Amino acid sequence: MNSSNKTIVAALFDNHYTYYRDIGNETIQQQAGQVEQVSADYQGRVIFELLQNAFDKAEKAILVTVKNGCLYVANDGTPFTYQSWYKYKEGASHRADFQSLCSISTSTKDANTSIGNKGVGFKSVFSVAAQGYVNLYTQGKVLLSEGQCVTIPIYFSVFDSFKNHEALPGLLPEDIRIELAQQINLLQTERKDRGVPGYYYPVQLPDADEYAADLFKQGFVTVVQIPFAEGTTKEIETLFEEIKKVHFDFVRLRVPKEIKITFEFAGKSELCFAKHIKSPDDDVAFIHCRLNEKVKKLAQEAKISISSPQVALRFKSVAEDSEGLLYNYLPTKVKSPFRYVDFHADFHTTVDRKTINFEGKIGDYNRALLTGCLELYFIYLNSYIEQDQRVTLGAFEWINPSSIPKQRLKRFKWQYLDTVHNAESYHAVRRILAISNRSYQIGSKFIAGLAKKYFENTQSSKISEHKQFVSKSLSFIDTYARTHNESWDWPILFRQELANQLKQLDARIIPAQSGIMCSINDELVYRDQNSEGVQSFIPPFVGISFTSFKIEDGDFRRALGIKEFTDRNEVLKYFRQVSPSGKFHGPEKQLTEAQQQELLRSISTLMGKTGDNIPSTHRYNGFISRNNNSDNTAANLADFSISTVFLKTKIGKYKPAQLCTVNEVDDTFLPVLPDHIKSHTFLKYLGVSFCNNHYFTEKLIWEALKDGLDYIPILWQSAKTQEDQLRRSKVLESISVVTHGRPVHPALINDNDYPFLEKLRIQDFYEEAQTLLIKKYDEFPREYLSKLIAVCIHGPIQKESLLKFYQHIFQPLHRHLEQYLVLSRGNLSFVRNSNFYIVSSQYEFHLVESLNNLDKPVLCYYKSKLEPYRYSFQGNFWSSKKGTSKWILE
Repeated sequence: MNSSNKTIVAALFDNHYTYYRDIGNETIQQQAGQVEQVSADYQGRVIFELLQNAFDKAEKAILVTVKNGCLYVANDGTPFTYQSWYKYKEGASHRADFQSLCSISTSTKDANTSIGNKGVGFKSVFSVAAQGYVNLYTQGKVLLSEGQCVTIPIYFSVFDSFKNHEALPGLLPEDIRIELAQQINLLQTERKDRGVPGYYYPVQLPDADEYAADLFKQGFVTVVQIPFAEGTTKEIETLFEEIKKVHFDFVRLRVPKEIKITFEFAGKSELCFAKHIKSPDDDVAFIHCRLNEKVKKLAQEAKISISSPQVALRFKSVAEDSEGLLYNYLPTKVKSPFRYVDFHADFHTTVDRKTINFEGKIGDYNRALLTGCLELYFIYLNSYIEQDQRVTLGAFEWINPSSIPKQRLKRFKWQYLDTVHNAESYHAVRRILAISNRSYQIGSKFIAGLAKKYFENTQSSKISEHKQFVSKSLSFIDTYARTHNESWDWPILFRQELANQLKQLDARIIPAQSGIMCSINDELVYRDQNSEGVQSFIPPFVGISFTSFKIEDGDFRRALGIKEFTDRNEVLKYFRQVSPSGKFHGPEKQLTEAQQQELLRSISTLMGKTGDNIPSTHRYNGFISRNNNSDNTAANLADFSISTVFLKTKIGKYKPAQLCTVNEVDDTFLPVLPDHIKSHTFLKYLGVSFCNNHYFTEKLIWEALKDGLDYIPILWQSAKTQEDQLRRSKVLESISVVTHGRPVHPALINDNDYPFLEKLRIQDFYEEAQTLLIKKYDEFPREYLSKLIAVCIHGPIQKESLLKFYQHIFQPLHRHLEQYLVLSRGNLSFVRNSNFYIVSSQYEFHLVESLNNLDKPVLCYYKSKLEPYRYSFQGNFWSSKKGTSKWILE
């Protein structure tokens, strides 16, 4: 350094010393306390504060290095400035960096253009400085009078405070050490633990540190060196680890440069990495916008100087393992309301930038900024959805509509909905999505729109992404469907509305077991892939899909209409090709033989009854059983449906299985069956008859299709009119045993000599007769009994035959229909009124049979003695007394 430069620098330092050597003790007391507070406040933030200063200066590079027990921070940008003619007492409008750093709370930075602006950040270095000082090596730009300047290398140390006059730096001028010692003594008359602020007397250094000198050769212009204590190493390591997890993308909003920040930690390769300030990569979604005038008004009321407040957000990648944070260009310690979203705003933070105040007028301002962040967040997510499916968000309270970016979110991840409890954001989110108790349409449509867009490429999604959709969506619902005091409030309704919106959009949120996406409007059945040995399948034209994707939440699963595959009947019930009323689709809607064979093969993989001895009429068990009075149980629906599946006959016609005998079926049409299924078992399962000349069918289906078709109809799909619904009572009334082309109801079949019943050789179809309860009158359902009574009433019946037959059916008629055969004046009839006379034997019945003067009829049952009170009968017994010919009532 030449003599002229030395003179300039010496005058600059002397000017600074002159002001502070004359400062009053009261001011020293106050500023000493401030310095102590700053050092305490900035614990654990030193690198962040040095970086924010470097960001405001750097051009292309910043270096943060730990080596030789020192922390170095260097930048290559605007030189550190010194004001040679600064007037300390009067103040000046051109305070330079040196004057700002060597004072407190007097930063020259503009809050609207710089990141650091509180004038205290640099003092954080003393929280780790081993010996209470930091060295600055600068290629300084000294501002001279009349706009002239000169670049001079200037190196100096700044101490935290001077507390011991006997240990003052030897490089300080002698007269300054004398003045400083007096200040220390005066200060410590009141507080022995305090010292004179070190920035009063920066200590000029003759030479640069060797490493700093090397950095100058590399193009850096300012280097900060902090020798730190050995015990502070862990704190520095923690800071490196923390910085490794964050980003500096928001800095670009104030520093529109591409800057590389290199971190080097000698001996620890895992702590060596690089960060960048640049335009975000395509994989990183980043967006920002300005806020409206209302926010500026709140800032003024809170005495915050900000002319153009803005908000921004950055979606984190799943690989970034840190939680989302709120940023004020640099990260605070405040968690974001969404785990994978970092929000930025011009928040008014605490002095250490760790926390954000949400109380008072400053809180009103900060809360408006956070709400603006959330408004931008939902605007951006909404832009991902196709234009015609986007929702109308709530009125924007803080965002200026004219500043909303036009760019669309290109890549969405379900993690973006991963919520973190945040009381400050709860009401804002509910307002934006118009969420209130019992009102979830907008919120549901929003999530459904995201799902529709996300899963529209059916080949790209993985099971893990479907799981993410369910878990994150339901977590979002649970967070925002509750009340402010965290009690659960209508989350089930929210789930139901989400399911409804997903169906309206036909969002492909469920992966099929076949690997393609299911339509949410298909019939969906969940089945564990490992639940059975034979891997069953469903042809695509059935309109039902298997999925091994399990939705654990029962409310949501039921709302979507997904059924559990605990019963294979839940699938088989959709295989119907003929309606209960005998309807089927015309030739314009038909299946190929290959498709029909695929349908049959599917049934063979879904069979539940695989025993060798199942009767062809097994499908009627569920309808006939007295313990099952439901119409549309899954078993009933399945048993009916599979019996309507068409088979090919040997003459080339196609007929429903229940209209085929085994000798008619073309065996070559049958599919390859699973190893454990025999062909005769499969045919019986379908309802094919193994009794020659006998079919077991429903009358309407027989009448419609007995001659077969020349084509195979598609599966029956109707408007589900009442006529086409499967009714247990209708099936029981329609069951028929067809023999020699004539359908007969099972209730009317009897091989005894009852002329009013159908005489068939039951032994020819004994197995099926047992299933159909032929002659098992005590087990007859109501519909069977009604058929019997109709024949007895309307058919040509001999009196003696009916009386004999009634002895067999009295009990079931009484139990199920409360109808009774009575004799009145020689005539038989069925009645519902039980006010009749009762006899105790056939002999007594024949005695009263000839009486015409009875005042009420006589029950025709005489097989065993009845006790009227047990049957709730109104009538009484008749009996005869010996020696008289007159009947009297007991």
